[in-house]
Amino acid sequence: MDNIPVIVQHSGYWDESLRYVNFQVFGILIPKDCNYVNLVLMICNELKLQPDSTSMQIEYQVKDGYPPFKVVDDQHISFYIELKKKEADFTIYPLRVTTEIRNFQLSAFSNQSGMTPNDNGFEIGHTEGMSSNISCNNSDGLSKENVEDYVDYAEKISRQMIEMSPETTTEDEIIEINKDDIINNKKNQELSVLQIYKDKETLKMVLSLYAIKNNFQYKVKKSCKNEYLVACLDQNCKWLLRASRNGNTNQFIIRRLFNRHTCSLEIRFKNKRQATTSLIADVIKHKFTNIKTRYSVADIMRDMKHDHNMEVKYNKAWRSKEKALEIMRGNATESFAELYTYLYMLYTTNAGSIVELQLTGDNCFLYVFVALISSMRGWNYCLPVVVVDGTFLKSSYRGTLLVAATQDAGGKIFPLAFGVVDSENDKSWEWFFEKFRKAYGGREEMVIVSDRHESIIEAANKIYPEVPNVFCIFHLLGNIKTKFKKNLKKIKEAFLSTANAYSLKKFQYHMKELEKVDKRVHVFLEEVGYDKWAKVYSLNNRYSNMTSNVAESLNSVTMSIRELPICTMLESLRALVQKWSWRNRNEANATSTRLIIKYEELLKKNYLLSVDLTVNPTNHIVFEVINGERKNIVDLSARNCTCKRFQMDQIPCAHAIAVFQKSNLDPYDYCSPYYTKETMVAAYKENVYPVGNKDNWQVPENVKSLIVYPPEGRIRVGMPKKRRCKAHWERNGKILKPIQCSKCKQNGHNKRTCRNPTKND
Repeated sequence: MDNIPVIVQHSGYWDESLRYVNFQVFGILIPKDCNYVNLVLMICNELKLQPDSTSMQIEYQVKDGYPPFKVVDDQHISFYIELKKKEADFTIYPLRVTTEIRNFQLSAFSNQSGMTPNDNGFEIGHTEGMSSNISCNNSDGLSKENVEDYVDYAEKISRQMIEMSPETTTEDEIIEINKDDIINNKKNQELSVLQIYKDKETLKMVLSLYAIKNNFQYKVKKSCKNEYLVACLDQNCKWLLRASRNGNTNQFIIRRLFNRHTCSLEIRFKNKRQATTSLIADVIKHKFTNIKTRYSVADIMRDMKHDHNMEVKYNKAWRSKEKALEIMRGNATESFAELYTYLYMLYTTNAGSIVELQLTGDNCFLYVFVALISSMRGWNYCLPVVVVDGTFLKSSYRGTLLVAATQDAGGKIFPLAFGVVDSENDKSWEWFFEKFRKAYGGREEMVIVSDRHESIIEAANKIYPEVPNVFCIFHLLGNIKTKFKKNLKKIKEAFLSTANAYSLKKFQYHMKELEKVDKRVHVFLEEVGYDKWAKVYSLNNRYSNMTSNVAESLNSVTMSIRELPICTMLESLRALVQKWSWRNRNEANATSTRLIIKYEELLKKNYLLSVDLTVNPTNHIVFEVINGERKNIVDLSARNCTCKRFQMDQIPCAHAIAVFQKSNLDPYDYCSPYYTKETMVAAYKENVYPVGNKDNWQVPENVKSLIVYPPEGRIRVGMPKKRRCKAHWERNGKILKPIQCSKCKQNGHNKRTCRNPTKND
């Protein structure tokens, strides 16, 4: 076929979605050897325009939404014809034409205006009797509007000339620049000669994104510390960029740029070789600024397709995510090497803190313990109840995070200490309790609350023999559910009522109810010891801390933090304590009541309950309080009531408040000092100071030289464990059958892990 049919659209415009709309259309036949001038003449002939007085812009699109290709010379025409040859449908790739009429006459610049040539070019002179001002009006063919069109046209021509010839500088000269001229943005979308980039890496990232956006690929022809030279992947394409260093600085300047492509579509639109994992990681790293962000591999693949029109395979997306996480959060192995330096800065900025690091003989990490000075000084103003717990880490090297916490005057979590160990075992818990005692010592009426982990029980009894170690009733309930699998709902209701009973009479009542449900539970709880879980039998006041929710809630808050490398994790924990300390201090200072809000509301509730009570004084100390058929005795000197709530909750019960109203006494005088505003303010008196930016750290060389190696043992294969294994009674309320080995018929393991001899052996 000698001629190629082409659809030409004109008199339209490009909308915001890069679509050519409101156009008219005609068709032409373009010869295979057509050049740019002939094409313009053919279009002008169809539109009845004069080529000499017409400015024309010819464009086409290869895909909807893509920026249009401009046709400005013979090479562009050749590329377009080759493209049309590959398409059987003649309506594909229509030409979009925009025209402008140049309404000026050459006579306007004739010698009548006083211009005469000389040896130096043109010189402006003035004929006798004419004004020295050149007037542009309708009579001489130049209006103000026409001058602006002329300037615009000249600017378009200059841009086209730039596109048709390479930009270059004469030599790699040193250029003096302002800081504002340096490009730091890796998403810069334009390239030009003499652009100055902060460093070579920034230039490489900009160039990669530019290639992806403009649908071409390049290869690196030379790359060293002084020069960076890249060319189009197609050997026949002339696209080229050369950049070099600006003197002795790290800045790179684009010295030469030929920014026009003649490469084939197969090369331009196939898989993007510039879309490396490092580039994708740099693009998506901001997604992980928030530690709680959940950004999956599927999300990466979707966003790369939507935002950059890139097809990214699963493996590459996964590696890109890992690199992005490493950029934002640090490398797990390198983090151990920086542990000495970080702990030094932590101790320096928060002087007086207890920071302990335990290594193996080969300088491999074993344990670390951190107790901030702010927590140590605020401890005396918090409840004397220490809740301890351990939770697994999710980083590459695994491990376990041990925490100790209590409650402040407002019932809020008050972190006391953090520790990172290999696992929950006898040695690690004993080491943790030793460091905890070194930091906090002991207190009168102190209680340690934990689950029934044997290592915790043994370590607590060894390091704190004088302090009762009581159990979380929910963990104990879990043990009951695991051991006794019938009537779980009734067991739960009866057990919780028994554990929270204030009086011995109510305890015995609920225990009998529990025995009716399952006698075995009663025997089990008796073996555990009533003083370990029942409020009424507790040796020291638990202040209603019947569970380990304080530590469990802290573990829940740190769920995302536990995925981080060790230094980043410890710094995140310090930042968390700093944030809570600032917030709770402001809340305490803003409190307008004598008690913190939580206990102010409880006192108000007891006031309402006391309205209908009758008080019969025995003397000015002992009072009888009647509520229908029930009678309670309140002793003001001992600060107790026969209902037990007064002395256990350390706040006046309804019976005591009725007595105070009768005797004109102030109920606030009988509240625990732990519940007051002054106590909470004192608990947060000390500040938690940040360690600052790593670039500003001043660390002695003898500390920098100390290196900590990762824990002994290799990194486990596969994805790190994110969630703990749940018991059968936690799995959607369904009781699952225990695993049974098909080989030995015993429960608790399967055939693959069986170590028992078979019956035939």
